[in-house]
Amino acid sequence: MKIITLVRSLTLGGVEKQMAALAKMLAGEGHQVELISYRPGDFYNDTLRETGVRHINFRPSSERALLTELESYFREARPDVVIAFHVGPATKACIIKKRWPFFKLIVSERNFNTSAHIWDYYRFILFRHADLVVPNSHAQGRFIYSHAPWLRPKLKTIVNWVELERFSPREVPHENGGKLEIVTTARVDKRKNLHGWIKAVARVASKRRDFHISWYGLCGQNSYSKKCLKMIESCGIQELFSILPATKDVPAVLGGADAFALVSFYEGTPNSLAEALSCGLPAIASDVSDNALYVRNGENGYLCKASDTDSIASALESLLESRSEFAQMGARSREIAIMHFSAEQFLKSWTEAIETARSI
Repeated sequence: MKIITLVRSLTLGGVEKQMAALAKMLAGEGHQVELISYRPGDFYNDTLRETGVRHINFRPSSERALLTELESYFREARPDVVIAFHVGPATKACIIKKRWPFFKLIVSERNFNTSAHIWDYYRFILFRHADLVVPNSHAQGRFIYSHAPWLRPKLKTIVNWVELERFSPREVPHENGGKLEIVTTARVDKRKNLHGWIKAVARVASKRRDFHISWYGLCGQNSYSKKCLKMIESCGIQELFSILPATKDVPAVLGGADAFALVSFYEGTPNSLAEALSCGLPAIASDVSDNALYVRNGENGYLCKASDTDSIASALESLLESRSEFAQMGARSREIAIMHFSAEQFLKSWTEAIETARSI
């Protein structure tokens, strides 16, 4: 079967990582797979080359030119199935299918809507042209079910996957002496709520300083990252909080950590949280999307409200007070990860989705 996968770019990020992995898995099953992007980025090219997935990067002069180029390419390539991840690629694929409906289209929602806006309804109306709509969280599935009832027959939730063999608990037990190392592996941007995390850390640091925060996700300097660095300095927590470049060796980073934190304003199924749980780490997570399925208060971590600094600080304090229970909490994290994030389950679900789309 010929499958085209469509994503904005191959820069560092959860959406891009999941798409690259899906393309690789489908190619491993014997399908002819191409991945098309239209913004700069080749972070996951090595992953694609391993199974011969061709990466094509369009660099159009405008959105109209991009649509024309994509449609021309689809007409020439004649794919059996197109899989588009995220809003931009999904809407573009729907517009193309409306004009040239000779392929099956699966669009995938990768974030969680906290409210409905006019552009959400515009997107969902365009999704009428898709054969299947795949949210990567149950929360987003419920949102679409409620706000776009015409899409209900097309909905199929498929959560993200984690390479459980690579992301696994370290063999050396956690040390209970010294500072706790709490890490985040996520790009530095506003929706990840780094400002809120810095404020909460500063608040806890006024009472205790037996921990250190490392955030891996800096991809060059921008106005937001500069503000974050200045905030750390103004709060006087430079020795407690480090913002570091993005890394490809995430298992090594997680293997050197005692716990994980991600207090985003919104998420789909966050790859970084899933990977941390797979590595057997207790976690702090904001209570958004499906996070409450994966982080259970007192069992393997603590939930908080992303918009409430006191709530985030309280979760951090609870985590620090639980350090003697980290071994049990980490074991529970691993159990939850195995239950939800296996590659076998992910590939099986996507294979079923492709077959369902083809049969419609």
